[in-house]
Amino acid sequence: MGSSGNASSVGIVDGAGGKDARAWVLEFAHDPARASGLCGAPGEATIALEEPGIDLAALGCDGASDASCEAVRKTAAYLRSAADRGGKGIALSAGDCDAFHVYFDGTAFRWWRR
Repeated sequence: MGSSGNASSVGIVDGAGGKDARAWVLEFAHDPARASGLCGAPGEATIALEEPGIDLAALGCDGASDASCEAVRKTAAYLRSAADRGGKGIALSAGDCDAFHVYFDGTAFRWWRR
């Protein structure tokens, strides 16, 4: 993880050292006014491994049956399956706003936050 200017970057490597290794760099701007922005200064960003999952209750989707929660419930089911297979997610945070919860959906990295 590193910071440059007004952004923090996270590097992720799958299969390091192998001939089929893949690498990604995810960049998050520090701008609390944007839904995709981190709070706090770039140097305050922290990263931690976490069990992949979504808190359906925190998003108001634990008992909801409306269509707006359908995609959230599908993602939650995928993440439960990934956790059962030993998969990990990451939490990226800075400042006082909610952390970004990053996971790999089999094709690309995705993120969610409250």
